[in-house]
Amino acid sequence: MPTEFEPPALWSRFRDTFKAEAEACDLDDLAKAWASRTERTCFYADLLLQRVARSLKLELVREPWKIDFAMTIASSNGSPIPIVFIESENDVRDADHEVRKLCCHAAPLKVLITVAAWDESPGSWPGGGHKSEHLRRWQDIVREHGTVWLHRGLLGVLVGEWHDKKGRFRFYAYAISPDGSLVDSGPEVLVDRPV
Repeated sequence: MPTEFEPPALWSRFRDTFKAEAEACDLDDLAKAWASRTERTCFYADLLLQRVARSLKLELVREPWKIDFAMTIASSNGSPIPIVFIESENDVRDADHEVRKLCCHAAPLKVLITVAAWDESPGSWPGGGHKSEHLRRWQDIVREHGTVWLHRGLLGVLVGEWHDKKGRFRFYAYAISPDGSLVDSGPEVLVDRPV
């Protein structure tokens, strides 16, 4: 496998590119994306992930193999080879299914993009944030799948959080190894923008 597609290097490049592109997005585009699930999916497909793929010199393909997106390179005969699989889920309560689906596909990097009241610092959200609950469950899912099918790929997790009262928009980033452990892959808060 070429070094640039080794899972840790690929996640690092993907994460850094996602951060740069999300920070470069117009706030009006972000506000429109967070207005509805449909708008958010369109934002990912038509704007953000297109830019990320282009920066990584990959092609973004929509819904191949029943996955929301894949970033591919062309083989020597022109066939697409998936390098990154991406699932976006607008309801974090349904994201477990998407994590299971990603675990069943082979690629150096699989990425879940979801939204949630995530910040667990006191007073951030009525009833608290949901980071610990979901992240722990996703780690368990990855670990369980890894016991059956050993692979080297990483699961990247990007969680968007729009907080009107605090006037901020964030993306949190995590990488989960096949054994379910979190990989130290940079700052937890990937994007932090005032809105």
